[in-house]
Amino acid sequence: MRNFLKYAVVILLALGAISCEKASNENLYSIVTIKINLPDSSKFISMQVDMSVNGNFFKNYNNGLTYDIPTFTNNSATMMVQKGVYYFSFDGTAKFADGTTKKIRCAEFNSPNNGVELIDDQVVIETKGLILQ
Repeated sequence: MRNFLKYAVVILLALGAISCEKASNENLYSIVTIKINLPDSSKFISMQVDMSVNGNFFKNYNNGLTYDIPTFTNNSATMMVQKGVYYFSFDGTAKFADGTTKKIRCAEFNSPNNGVELIDDQVVIETKGLILQ
């Protein structure tokens, strides 16, 4: 009887360990690519977003976590975030191939009411960019 209990406990622990494998990072996080579409279809080489500026944010509505927005290259940036509903807004300084720099604003998904569901393992968000100068 004791041996049976020992084996039962070992089997239960093994099954518990196997079921925990499903809660790995790849199921908790999304790899998100943000693509900015400008009104004139122009392309920028790079864009920096200063996350210390009030009003620049990428926030998870479910848990309140905020994420830094990485440098954009060729109108897109990729980052890993915890799955959930997100809203974001930011202004960035973009450098174009002709050497000019312009401020660009992305505020299409700036509140929980028009947020974006990031629940797949890989997500592409296309957003409108407004050229400010």
